[in-house]
Amino acid sequence: MRSGDVFSAAVAENGSDRPAASPDAPFGAWQAFALAGLGGALAILSFPGYDLWPLGFVAMVPLLAAIDGQTTRRALALGCFAGFVANAAGFYWLIVTVRDFGELPVWIAVIAYLLLSAANGLGWGVWAWTNRTARVDATGMVPWWLPPFSFVAVEFAWWSVFPAYFGAGLWKVPVLSQGADVTSILGCSFLFVFSGVALYELVRFARGRESHWRVAVPAFAAFLAVWTLYGWIRLSQIDGVIAAAPKLTIGAVQSNIGAFTKRKASQGAYAAAQEELTTYQSMSRELEAKGVDLIVWPETAYPFRMPLGIRNARQATGGLSTPSVIGAVTDQPKGAMHNTAMLLDRAGEIRGESHKIFMVPFGEYLPLGDRFPKLYELIPAISHLQPGDKPYPLVLEDNGHTIRFGSLICYEDILPGYTRNVVRATDPDMLLNLTHDSWYGDSIEPEIHMALASFRAIEHRRALLRSTNTGLSVFIDPAGRVLVRSGQWTRENVVGTLPLVHDVSTIYRALGDWFGWLALAITVAVAGPRWKKRRDAARP
Repeated sequence: MRSGDVFSAAVAENGSDRPAASPDAPFGAWQAFALAGLGGALAILSFPGYDLWPLGFVAMVPLLAAIDGQTTRRALALGCFAGFVANAAGFYWLIVTVRDFGELPVWIAVIAYLLLSAANGLGWGVWAWTNRTARVDATGMVPWWLPPFSFVAVEFAWWSVFPAYFGAGLWKVPVLSQGADVTSILGCSFLFVFSGVALYELVRFARGRESHWRVAVPAFAAFLAVWTLYGWIRLSQIDGVIAAAPKLTIGAVQSNIGAFTKRKASQGAYAAAQEELTTYQSMSRELEAKGVDLIVWPETAYPFRMPLGIRNARQATGGLSTPSVIGAVTDQPKGAMHNTAMLLDRAGEIRGESHKIFMVPFGEYLPLGDRFPKLYELIPAISHLQPGDKPYPLVLEDNGHTIRFGSLICYEDILPGYTRNVVRATDPDMLLNLTHDSWYGDSIEPEIHMALASFRAIEHRRALLRSTNTGLSVFIDPAGRVLVRSGQWTRENVVGTLPLVHDVSTIYRALGDWFGWLALAITVAVAGPRWKKRRDAARP
């Protein structure tokens, strides 16, 4: 095909007369959608919960093949389909959450699940559309180096109720995840997509098509070598820091008391609430007998409302004489309620409080609910909590030592930017995450949550303790490695020792989401003018 014919086809497909693939597309519609679905399936199989992480290096090959030579509209559809397949296999637990805990009919739960999967999948569609929009007129080929940047740009900019990152599949491969302290978890996603690009350039060459494999393959090999070498060196450095750091032995109370029991307590069933509290107190006394330095309860573990203005909460913990951090719903002025992490000293005096800031929509609050209060009457199962104003440190002064904790409640620990704000505001020696994960049933969600959270430890080189009510409760070191892990839906005390690291900073802490902004700028700079050129050419 002559270059003029290629451009004419591009002009036609941006009009309204034909959405079909260009003559250069190597696959027809059904073949392309099958390949796109395969790409989505490989991507989710590489993700936490399925953990076939090597598949992440090849997952993008089928999708790149599917969109190759397609019109922008078909590329959009193919990307959406691949993203839908990946998200549908990852978010199946949402049906249980909406049905059982939202107290809504199963058909509404299924619709919510499909809508969330489609909304997240649309991001993949935008990525595919962007790459086809950026193709070079004379050849119809996409700049070989653009897809990794455009994928990172979409992951960085695309809003989701439950943010997830393709690169999270590397959470069990420490040497390949350490670069997150420079680029955040986005660098791991870049690595996976870059690998797919290099491999697909080889596929194009093998099929006798024009290819940039002589540049793409060495470029990826060089990037992989540098990324791996950095990980190896950084692991050695961090292990030295861990060995020299003071240690704290912590006991996390995993009561295996789920949302149904807690709901009874919150609805005024005093006996259920008292039984829940007694369980936490008795399990905490067992930990105290073991001589731990700190006891941590999960999110909203205290089953009653913590009164406004209270200064001593030793009665809540059953008279513990060990410092503790407990999760509670705290009363605030003007009838507001916060989801709070509270630090108690040996005497039960409250030495610090930090309130959750990022509320879960449709779980802890109803969007537009404050403006239209009647909405809460339609879905009474939704809580009505208020966010805190800013992160506060939990500062423990004990035995002549001062320890600073940064608090992350529930899914705040899967948000890289917010966690960075917490670290910069609290300057912690350790991160604590108090979580209530029973909302998602006995599913892969707790492992996904844990895996995503492990990158916060790498990004800031701080140990992370996650205390959950039904699992998974974990101790994560500053290299993102899981040292101690509880069972799922088990009642157990989880004990571990973590280092207190203070004087180690990272590029990500200093510069924030520079890599995401860079990828976004590159994507817009490359795709924007070409999109405008085709749009102008398509006008009569």
